[in-house]
Amino acid sequence: MSVPDPDELPILGEALAVEFANTRYGQAPDLIDFLGDRELARAWIAAALGRELADAWRGSPVAHRELRELRDAVHALLEARVHGAALPGEALTRVNASVAKVSATRSLELDTQGEALVRTRRRGKTAERLEAQLAEALMELVGTPAWSQLRRCPGPGCSLFFVAAHHRRRFCHPSCSHRARQAAYYRRRQRAQESGESP
Repeated sequence: MSVPDPDELPILGEALAVEFANTRYGQAPDLIDFLGDRELARAWIAAALGRELADAWRGSPVAHRELRELRDAVHALLEARVHGAALPGEALTRVNASVAKVSATRSLELDTQGEALVRTRRRGKTAERLEAQLAEALMELVGTPAWSQLRRCPGPGCSLFFVAAHHRRRFCHPSCSHRARQAAYYRRRQRAQESGESP
């Protein structure tokens, strides 16, 4: 398993549950785990959820293991959704267990501009609140248009999930689209050379 650079976190601007699942990148034996150690996990939490939460998350060995287990469950659920398969019961159980670790209340409040917003307050240890927030992010994704628009990037060497909110979007990022065009051009050129034609 490769050890990634924290500066290369795969943050695409997608829904939080999608970003969380994308911390597991590639396939074995070339799997890259962006939650692979506690410092990487803290870097991802800071990038996705803010420095304050990352600083509060102590990342004990148990908390780190449970964060990765939840990520694997979310990843399995998104994988099943993309392939039109039944959602795995074990992954559903894991997500529900994370939400059940804390008590939460929601309130309707006004922001600084006077606009209404719903605020959720979770009670529990920081690691438990983090897990609950990430599990709830998946629950909020289910049943929305984004859930049915979930895709796996077909770009060469890519395995990231993304939401194809526009019918013409085929790749997670323009760089994957560019690599796919380059690969297609290379294949056409190879075929032309093998057949003796000009590319």
